[in-house]
Amino acid sequence: PFVNVTKVPSTVPVASTVYLTVQPDAKPGPDGKKHDAFSQTSFAVHPGQAVKLVINNMDDATHSITSPSAGVNIVVKPGIHTYTMLVHKSGKFLWYCAYPCDPWSMKHIGYMRGYITSTSA
Repeated sequence: PFVNVTKVPSTVPVASTVYLTVQPDAKPGPDGKKHDAFSQTSFAVHPGQAVKLVINNMDDATHSITSPSAGVNIVVKPGIHTYTMLVHKSGKFLWYCAYPCDPWSMKHIGYMRGYITSTSA
């Protein structure tokens, strides 16, 4: 099951804070066109330790950081919002934007998909 970021218990300490943006037509691809992208697509976390994400979604559309295998589903609304990511197990987990956006970006690491790597401290 997904961990909804608004449901992370307040007793879980926040280990770090990551600031990032989501921007339409932000990053050039090999096709010469600019594509939707998160400013950061790789996240290093520790099992059971929360990471605060301060995300500026500069798009008019909702995006997400979704990784069923990590138990993460962060729904990123337009504007600047704070979310909490919590992974309970170790591993390298693919995440993707689950909301239809730039079809090319949705298929490529470094744009609207990436990895959450969770290792013990």
